[in-house]
Amino acid sequence: QDNIIDRFNTKNKEVAITINCLGDNENIEEILNILKKYGVRANFGISGEWVKQYTEETKKIYENGNGIIVLLEDISSLDYNQTEKTVEEELNKINKLLNTEIKLIRCSYGNYNDNITKLAINRDYKIVGWNIDTLDYQGLEANVIWDNIKNTIMKGDIISMNSNAENIVDELELVINSLKGREYELVCLEDRIY
Repeated sequence: QDNIIDRFNTKNKEVAITINCLGDNENIEEILNILKKYGVRANFGISGEWVKQYTEETKKIYENGNGIIVLLEDISSLDYNQTEKTVEEELNKINKLLNTEIKLIRCSYGNYNDNITKLAINRDYKIVGWNIDTLDYQGLEANVIWDNIKNTIMKGDIISMNSNAENIVDELELVINSLKGREYELVCLEDRIY
């Protein structure tokens, strides 16, 4: 399906890091500092609920040039009309705040169904998945995460991380540093899939 993106097409050595904003805002400042330090951008998965709680952090993420993916709660049990209403509400919260038009959505745990897929096709949204899971939510050390993914990384990969992972700050720095060492560029997905 064209509207479901687990990786992206590119001729260049490019990958995308996605960071789901989960839990509180504790690590956001450090995450943004690391991105700035290395001159790279990431793609942040943000729910309407997180935006409500952490409005300033959401603005800062966006103003720093990072991409935004609207992170949806599990809505796989909803019918088409309910799905449409829920997705529109979530998008509106973020679009209104940032004065933009986001078309990238991500379903929690990758749970999507025909209603979400149909809506994405009708509205030209892209459902963003991932094909490299760092499993950082398991509390793995940064070097273990890199060891687990370093032999499978290829151009066009989408890497999934979580802002509330125990070692997110070390993980992010090591992964960025290592990817740059291999001459990969880190990109925003909306620049590559629209």
